[in-house]
Amino acid sequence: MRVAVTRSGAAQQAWFETTAITALPCNDAVALQHWLAQSRQGIIVRLGDEDWLQPSLALQSCMVVDARHCWFEQVIHDAAAFTEAGVAYLSQLPPDPLWAGWPLAWGGPTAQVRQLEAGLQRCGMTRPGWQAGPVGSSHFMWVVLETLRYRWLSQWQRWLTGEPLPSIEQWQALLQADQQLYGWLQQVAARYAACAPKDVVTEVDFAAMLAGWCQALAPLASAGHPG
Repeated sequence: MRVAVTRSGAAQQAWFETTAITALPCNDAVALQHWLAQSRQGIIVRLGDEDWLQPSLALQSCMVVDARHCWFEQVIHDAAAFTEAGVAYLSQLPPDPLWAGWPLAWGGPTAQVRQLEAGLQRCGMTRPGWQAGPVGSSHFMWVVLETLRYRWLSQWQRWLTGEPLPSIEQWQALLQADQQLYGWLQQVAARYAACAPKDVVTEVDFAAMLAGWCQALAPLASAGHPG
């Protein structure tokens, strides 16, 4: 699998550490064009805010994976431009050493997510993957999980190191009991709903949705956690 990274020196993708993939750093459009000259196919991992990375670079045979540390509005805006030009564009939970052991979470069309996952598995990736939803949902999840982790830090650590996990009903009750936290997360959810693709169902029970995420992700994180 051919992989280019748009920003050298940035945080490494978690799957680089567990697969036989060597990623070529491409710091500008010239370097990327040299990479594309060898083959028009490959995966471009976007780790920084590069204005030079544009659909006009003839990327139609590539897949762009957006793993920037940025708000979901920017990811969704950029994804729309690339998708309109015929470029596959996925989002991924940004790489962060604090999330070591968590599954890879992608946002985007199911067929493209499965294509990426299959390619990584052929290269030896064993870390679990999870589809969060449409493009940008991985970054929405990132904001939510970071908030929950800092709010419930000591309890979160106990869950990841062996303490029995709450049931989905208990997750939901925990979220609704913390009104300050829950209110802030609802505001973030409203921002996401305002910019999410129009085919995304936004009228959902927010506490139930968050509880579902926690229920799905926490066991995978607990199984893979190094601690």
